[in-house]
Amino acid sequence: MKNEAIELTAKTAPQPDWKGYSIDELRRRRAKALIKRELARVKFTNEVGTIQQRAKQHGMRGLLFNNKTVAGLNRTDYIYMGYRALRLLLKWWARRRK
Repeated sequence: MKNEAIELTAKTAPQPDWKGYSIDELRRRRAKALIKRELARVKFTNEVGTIQQRAKQHGMRGLLFNNKTVAGLNRTDYIYMGYRALRLLLKWWARRRK
């Protein structure tokens, strides 16, 4: 067990030739990370705005049955959704009749 730990630390030890990042490279990496974060924020904000707009125009139906959602459904999904809707309708009808 000790030999394995010694070998592991010997393999993962930093190379003596590597001096670290230069200031320019650190600045470049930081700028790249900031750009990625800003792009992700803009993309997220745009997506939220689209969802809010769709919800305002069409209500919950606009969120649930948009083109992206419906395009990914296959026949079994439609059958299952129909089954669930029928069950819900029958429960509602039974409560209404009482």
